[in-house]
Amino acid sequence: MGEHLRGTHDFKSFVINRDLYLGGPRPPSQCLTWNPVKAVFTCDLCPGLVFSPGVITPERIAHAQRFDLALQPHLSGITDPEERDEMTRRFIDGSLNRERLRSLRTSGAKRRAAASSRPEVAERRRRVQEWLLERYAKLGVFEHVLDAAMDLQNDDLDSWLHIAHLRLERATIRRYWYDIDAPERKRALESFELRTKKGSRN
Repeated sequence: MGEHLRGTHDFKSFVINRDLYLGGPRPPSQCLTWNPVKAVFTCDLCPGLVFSPGVITPERIAHAQRFDLALQPHLSGITDPEERDEMTRRFIDGSLNRERLRSLRTSGAKRRAAASSRPEVAERRRRVQEWLLERYAKLGVFEHVLDAAMDLQNDDLDSWLHIAHLRLERATIRRYWYDIDAPERKRALESFELRTKKGSRN
C-alpha cells in the first residue's frame, strides 16, 4: 500500500493511522481500505480499482477453509490446525497445483517407459492421445474433451472401442492427456483459437 501511494500518488510516506481506514469514524485522509478476508485493498484516489499485494492473511485462510469447495478435498483427513493452514496456503498460492503438475510429469515419463515395453498399451495410448488432441482442437477446453470421451463411451461404445479397445476411467484419460508433450497440446489449442477467430470474422 505504501508503494502504491508513493509511486502512484506521489506521497512522501505511508502512515497507517493517517492513510489507512481500519474502522470507526473515517477522516478524509484515510484513502485506503484493507479487506483482510480477500487480502486486497481499494484506494479512493483510484475509483473502481482493487489491488492485491499477494499476501495470504489468516483471515483469508479461515475464509477459504469455510467456503472454498475446491479446497475441501485437499483438507480431507487433515485434523492438525497447522497442517490444515499449510495446505490451505499452498492451495491459495498455487504451489499445490505446481507440485501436482511436477508429479504428473514425472509419473508420465515412467508410464511412457513402461508402455513402450508393452506394444498394445503403447498403441492404445497413441490412438487415444490422437483423439484427445483432435477434440481439443475443436473444443478448446480439456474438461469438455473429457466430457466428450465419457459421453462417447456411454452413447457409442463401438466407436470408442475402435479407438481404445476398452473402456477407460476419466482419471486414466486425464493421465493420457498429461503424457502428451506440452508443445503438441499447445499446437492443438492454437488450432482451436485460429478456428474461433475465423468463425468470429465470418
